[in-house]
Amino acid sequence: MAFKRYPTRYVRTYEYKDKESGEVDNIVFMANGYLFPLFKSFTGVELGKALEDYKKGLMGVVNKDTMEAIAKFETAQGSDEKIGVVMANSEVLMTAFKAAQDTDNIVGGLSLIEVLLVIMRVCALPEADHAEALAVGIELLPQEIYEDPQFAFELLNMAMEYDNHAKKNSTFRKS
Repeated sequence: MAFKRYPTRYVRTYEYKDKESGEVDNIVFMANGYLFPLFKSFTGVELGKALEDYKKGLMGVVNKDTMEAIAKFETAQGSDEKIGVVMANSEVLMTAFKAAQDTDNIVGGLSLIEVLLVIMRVCALPEADHAEALAVGIELLPQEIYEDPQFAFELLNMAMEYDNHAKKNSTFRKS
């Protein structure tokens, strides 16, 4: 049996340590061909439109400070350096983050990033588990994951990269 492989740029793993048991779990998030239909079925909104709305929300708070902070974050090497950038620019980044979040209460009060966390986790599960995992929704993941801005930014970036990749590699066919 052959395993389908995805480029590592479309896979992220969150190392979760259970506070009570001390067990460490690797929770995998993935952008793949299921991302678009799952996002649409969960939210009723096209992923591309949701990402465009998110970008417009960010444009409302763009200034010199936010651009410098985002540039530093983008050029940071590794998660430790990215966390350092987020910590050093937390006020500026949180203002931008909140402004963008205000525009994207996608479904049931969930933000775009919360929905992406759920959907990209579901994408990493076997296809047979998709419907049940979507029904569980936000309860699927430990709260710590939703509170990690660095990881949220990584997933948001990965979703944007995958959206661009899919647009470049798809063809329009008339029926």
